[in-house]
Amino acid sequence: MKGNSSEMRTAVAALFLGEGREALTEDEALLSISVKRRWFSPELAKIFIENALSSGLIKRDGKYIKPSFEYGELEIPYGYYPDDSVLATGEETEDIPVDALSMDYPFTDEVKSLIYLMRKGEDVRNKLDAVEKKLMEN
Repeated sequence: MKGNSSEMRTAVAALFLGEGREALTEDEALLSISVKRRWFSPELAKIFIENALSSGLIKRDGKYIKPSFEYGELEIPYGYYPDDSVLATGEETEDIPVDALSMDYPFTDEVKSLIYLMRKGEDVRNKLDAVEKKLMEN
């Protein structure tokens, strides 16, 4: 399972308990995550939803998504905010910081990562060949 399964389970429960509904459209969930709760940017909210779907904690039911587990009994801490483990994609490496994914640039995640690291003052020369190779594969 991607990310921390306990953290993902809590985040999914918090989302649906917070909305007071058993099913949401994906757009409603994205709006709740990024605007109402301000957990993540819209781009990262999509990653969260994809991870929750791929982990099996939520499932599609027509145009709706809903939890695949009994979430009503989970205790959600006041002011709950999920950690970045719920954004782990499985493809992610330590070379792509989660903060880089939220950058509002029309580039691949790898290029965003290079920009992010350069802004932090890190030397990225040793990463250029790998990123170039990945770009050429696509």
